[in-house]
Amino acid sequence: SNLGRLYHEGLQIAIVGRPNVGKSSLMNALLRHERAIVTPIAGTTRDVITETINLNGIPATLLDTAGIGETKDVIEQMGIDRSRRAIEAAALALFVIDGSQPAAPDDLTVARLLADRLDHDGAGRVVLAINKRDLPHHESHDVLCAELPGCPVVELSTVSGSGISTLEATLFELASSLAGEAREPATVSLRQREALRSALNSLYAALAAAHDALPNDLIAIDVRDALMFIGEITGEQISERVLDEIFSTFCIGK
Repeated sequence: SNLGRLYHEGLQIAIVGRPNVGKSSLMNALLRHERAIVTPIAGTTRDVITETINLNGIPATLLDTAGIGETKDVIEQMGIDRSRRAIEAAALALFVIDGSQPAAPDDLTVARLLADRLDHDGAGRVVLAINKRDLPHHESHDVLCAELPGCPVVELSTVSGSGISTLEATLFELASSLAGEAREPATVSLRQREALRSALNSLYAALAAAHDALPNDLIAIDVRDALMFIGEITGEQISERVLDEIFSTFCIGK
């Protein structure tokens, strides 16, 4: 059900990082066309730019955010504030760094901002994209990786296009993991989803009652509720005969 909703509703991916690391270039590379303006001037992107891509059937909205860093420019600061809000709202964050330069203080600021999105085992909703690997000098960026333990790392170049397909596959796997272990979407409506949840809660209540050694007729009430909720999903009318057959050994008011 969760995966089905993901394929139907999609998700947001925030492209974040300090200024001039290639965030807009990466967005254009993922879109396969020039959508965002790219210049060598830091701070070119002043606002959040949105565009939609298809990740193996999952609609994903890319959010090209303003570079996060220290600035005295009032307009640029407004863009940074919007970038921070986009990070909080997005399902996934794509952290872009310049692989040809050592980590800057602003890189560490962004890394620590994103560290809160990671689970206790390091897995989570962040992908580290090391850009500009087409340039001769390569930095390892072990310091940034240490700030985001367990975070998937993809080396790429928006100029040559290397690593883009790997990045797309990584984003798809993370997006799918948000929906649980299933890999095939189930067509389940919101009403059916809530009925399933209610049935599960009733079964948990029955198990708890059995664990506490409550009378069987009280346990059967919760089991009966679970059956009724499942009947709402299948569209079947549970007849009195079936209920009598199931609960014939218990004393239950109808």
